[in-house]
Amino acid sequence: TAAITAASTAPCGIVGMDDDAAQKMIDDIVAHLTTEDAVYAHQWQVGDVLIWDERATLHRGTPWPFEQARSLASVCISASDADGLAAMRPAA
Repeated sequence: TAAITAASTAPCGIVGMDDDAAQKMIDDIVAHLTTEDAVYAHQWQVGDVLIWDERATLHRGTPWPFEQARSLASVCISASDADGLAAMRPAA
């Protein structure tokens, strides 16, 4: 099992790849993941709650008028072996 964690706003690399090849792969992955048909952009209304899996979602906020109040509550729940965490651990 392999997993890729990448953020489109932060430079990063891939272990075992030279920097240029790694950056190209990251750019290609982010471009694929952010195509119009793969993006959900929420149109906020008062009372909305949005929930996503931090482990499996590339996400970012968008600018808003600073004179408008904005509230963010975040809850982080630790994954367990029942969630498949054991399968993601490197072999000992």
